[in-house]
Amino acid sequence: GAPTSSVNDDTDALPALNVVYQMAARSNLRFGASRTLNRPEFRELTLFQFTEVTGGRSTAGNPDLKRAAIDSLDLRWEALPNAGEVIAVSAFYKLLTDPIERIIQPTTELRTSYTNAEEATLWGGELELRRSLAVLSPALRYWSANLNYTYTSSDVTIGDVDLSVITNSQRPLEGQAEHIGNASVQFHHPAWGTMVRLLYTYSGERITDVGAYGLPDIYEQSFGSLDLMVSQQLRFLKGLEVKLGASNLLDESRLYTQAGLV
Repeated sequence: GAPTSSVNDDTDALPALNVVYQMAARSNLRFGASRTLNRPEFRELTLFQFTEVTGGRSTAGNPDLKRAAIDSLDLRWEALPNAGEVIAVSAFYKLLTDPIERIIQPTTELRTSYTNAEEATLWGGELELRRSLAVLSPALRYWSANLNYTYTSSDVTIGDVDLSVITNSQRPLEGQAEHIGNASVQFHHPAWGTMVRLLYTYSGERITDVGAYGLPDIYEQSFGSLDLMVSQQLRFLKGLEVKLGASNLLDESRLYTQAGLV
């Protein structure tokens, strides 16, 4: 067939500003403003149709994709009780211009592709705690806990798109969950060179494929995963270590729904 051409000739200025105000000896107030980019990958640009390894779904690219620009504002208060420890509260706002989203194409079998929305706005907050458990007992000095929770509200502006193509013009950004959190407990003994981490991650409901031509959006339902990671430095081979990992120990299933149907 005829060759397909996709040209990205954008020239972008990417400014960034970070201001830190030291409120006390171990606490800071941080403000940040920046612009970053999300450029489409080769597989998102090429018209070549391929089948995903997991799920067996066909995917085809879109050579007309544009790069997405992300303007961010961040405000963060943090306390640093000890080395490697942090207690922080953050707020953020992001404006995405031409965000890239995955859409459903109505073919004889389920196929997905990619397109640009006009813009998307995201705002929310984050809570973070990383602390040694030695504050509870000296016997726990090799143990630490890490907690993190992020709330994100997102809204997409479709723009000048035929509304008969995009099924739902009022929705969150594709791929963005409203609630995301993780909690971990870690044992680290420097003298032994041993580290063990047990981590639970949670992601709320999110759109994985934007519906088009009357097909509803596909949602991935909320999902949690319990993972274990163990690493051991090899003292007899300096500089080397062995790592073992296990994911989804609770064997939770990932559930996808379309119009309420699994």
